[in-house]
Amino acid sequence: MRDTILTEVKDDRLKAYLVWLPVLEADNRDAAVASAKSFDDPRLTHFWDGDKSLGDRFGKTLELPERDGKKLTFAWDAYLLFGPDCAWKEKELPKPTLWMHQLAPEHPGRLDAKKLRQAVEDALAARKE
Repeated sequence: MRDTILTEVKDDRLKAYLVWLPVLEADNRDAAVASAKSFDDPRLTHFWDGDKSLGDRFGKTLELPERDGKKLTFAWDAYLLFGPDCAWKEKELPKPTLWMHQLAPEHPGRLDAKKLRQAVEDALAARKE
């Protein structure tokens, strides 16, 4: 996403938030901090979700696919697009305008980086009018 969106879309109105959470055994805060250094863009803010609480909350908000025959319960490896009028509330997360993931290959919301970039560009262009 760094190369397809952050590098290609130069608009300073774009804000990106990367939430790191422990999914694999090697995932921890130190690994996230080290990986975050490879994302050098002032529009990007990093967060650590060590207890997967945001992933759990978005798991309830999004219609997650099944993986290996089981319904997924928390969101990770997901890309969510929110418009500028999105209302964030403490107890209820907003639904994204668009979201894609890398959670299950057969699911129709599978990540297509070019389509996601186009959606970002379209959203930014709509705000200029």
